[in-house]
Amino acid sequence: MVFELIWMKKIGFCMLLIMSSLLCAQTYQRGFSSARYMGIHELSSGNYLCIGFPSGSLNDNRLLLHRISKHADLLESKVITGAQGLLFYEFDNPSQMVLPVGDSIFISPPYSTINGNSSLYPGMLSMDTSGNVGWWKSYTNNLSNSGQNPRGGINQSILSSDNHFINFGWFNPANVGETFNYFPAIQKTDMLGNELWKLSFAPLLFEFFRAGCQLDDGHILAVGGSDSSLVTKVDIEGNLLWSNIYHVGGDYGSKAMSCIATADGGAIIVGTTSTILGDKQGYILKINSSGDILWVNSYGGEADDYFFKVKETSDGGYIVCGRTNSFGAGQHDGLLLKVTSNGSIEWFRVYGAESDDYLNDVIETFDGNFVAVGSSADEGWFLKTDSFGFIDCHQYTPIMNALDIVSTTFSSSQALFSENNLGFEMITPSMDSFISSNDLLTVIDSTICEGNSYNFNGTLLNSPGTYFDTLSGRLACDSVIQLNLSVTYAQYVNHVSLCFGDSVELLGIWYTASDTIISNTSINEYGCDSTYIIYLDVMEELMPTIVFSNYLETENIYSAYQWYFENGPINGAIEQTYIPQVNGSYSVEVIDSNGCYGISSPFVVDFVGQFNKHEPQVILYPNPSDKSFKIQSNITNYSVILRDLNGRLLFHTQAEEFYVGDLEPGLYVVCIITEYGRIIKRKLKII
Repeated sequence: MVFELIWMKKIGFCMLLIMSSLLCAQTYQRGFSSARYMGIHELSSGNYLCIGFPSGSLNDNRLLLHRISKHADLLESKVITGAQGLLFYEFDNPSQMVLPVGDSIFISPPYSTINGNSSLYPGMLSMDTSGNVGWWKSYTNNLSNSGQNPRGGINQSILSSDNHFINFGWFNPANVGETFNYFPAIQKTDMLGNELWKLSFAPLLFEFFRAGCQLDDGHILAVGGSDSSLVTKVDIEGNLLWSNIYHVGGDYGSKAMSCIATADGGAIIVGTTSTILGDKQGYILKINSSGDILWVNSYGGEADDYFFKVKETSDGGYIVCGRTNSFGAGQHDGLLLKVTSNGSIEWFRVYGAESDDYLNDVIETFDGNFVAVGSSADEGWFLKTDSFGFIDCHQYTPIMNALDIVSTTFSSSQALFSENNLGFEMITPSMDSFISSNDLLTVIDSTICEGNSYNFNGTLLNSPGTYFDTLSGRLACDSVIQLNLSVTYAQYVNHVSLCFGDSVELLGIWYTASDTIISNTSINEYGCDSTYIIYLDVMEELMPTIVFSNYLETENIYSAYQWYFENGPINGAIEQTYIPQVNGSYSVEVIDSNGCYGISSPFVVDFVGQFNKHEPQVILYPNPSDKSFKIQSNITNYSVILRDLNGRLLFHTQAEEFYVGDLEPGLYVVCIITEYGRIIKRKLKII
């Protein structure tokens, strides 16, 4: 049976609307209300996961996840609230708090509290990219009492080469009489957050590690500082190798905010330094694996400029994000700085409106462009640029001062000792400590009836397709909302083809003959009145005919054959022709190009053995042929001539197989010339 289903309904093609309100944006920026983005992760689907806080508060005990499409549509919003006093607090550089690893996201909020305790502890949280919480760990101290204030925090987590987490932050053991002795700390855990070791470094009081990275030699670099940039190197087990204080630009104050390893075994460190005039400038510092300064540049204007995070780009350079009030629309504006591998400026862009605007994280996307996130006033800020940092509005290209400050930068070695803080209590709250809420915001899906229109921002649409509408707003310049429009048609036509002798069930009734079936007219869920028509076509009965020409052959050509002798299949007899070996009744079953079966009437052979033994028998096979053919015959010594129907000679040769793959499809004449000069002609069809 052939059941060929072809819907002949009217197919609407996506309209290409060339107008300002219907654009598919390549670069855009958009603000999402009541959000602050701290990190971003590009998903394999091309969409983005933004992580941050759901309000403008600096200390909000909720975590926010936004799944955003490649066109800047908000696809999903999830808020995770820590019950039992588990809080997500911001610290000096919250952009470091997100660590994507495959399909998982690991969050290291700088602070957490437990069961309402006023003390703040380091904590770590795992979840998948849909925001489902996996595990939570909070690391605290079992020696505390009312007279002490044990505290700590994690500012960044990285995944080490041995598949463990290395956490960078600070810790206060709160020994008796030492209530507020904050020390920079490094912690190592397994992939489930179970603590392996935790080291704090003294005598650096009130110092913090804000970030870290693993170098090519396998060792760990931790960066931070309060008045000067602190850089400490330990091995994978936490053994101290060296620690330096870098006075970037002199003794006016600096702090390191982020670092990445470089291919030459060293590292790039970004941060902020103060000038003699008291203003702040961003800096990029290049060191080798021993901590020696290779180069250092400061970047900025006449006011304050801050660098938060650095990423390596596909061309071997670096992209830096941060904020500035030296340039832009006013107050603080977000900045992106692209530099070469030696720190030379390739481009510098400033973005924002007249508000406090920050860019906390930036990534290079699969298509070679950049996406940055942060906050603008009370909105989560999502911004996509081209590979040169350009967007369509709220963007400025000022001239930034870049100074080589190697001559004013010096380092001093720090004699530190580390204290192993293992043995402190590690609390693992139950999963019901978390309250998740979904606020699913999808793109618009709408269906209209044939003949009606959909009003999309003043444009009347009546064809199915996907449309984009430019959003207006304080920050949006080419952000879009997506409409998926479907149309229910008044009439649907369906063609069904059926082989002779088969049957098919349509609308609950079995059919064996050609017919036209019309369904009852009904009103669907969208209020549309539609009719369904089915045309059933039953094909003619397939009855192949056997002819005889020195052998048995079907009169027409089919897709497949099976010859029978006395109603039993003949093994290997699956060609269009067959030479009978004995007298009796022969038939052939065939399949045509539609997949229908047919069997011939019996053909009685009673002439086997009656031919003169010198009567030549010649069969060409395969016939039809698309590449080559052979000759089956009872003569042994012959030559072969091939001509087209115009008599043109194509070849005259002797062979076992004859190649015809380079000839045009059609009919040809094969002449077999015996040793006695007799010519036997056969037709050859080339396909």
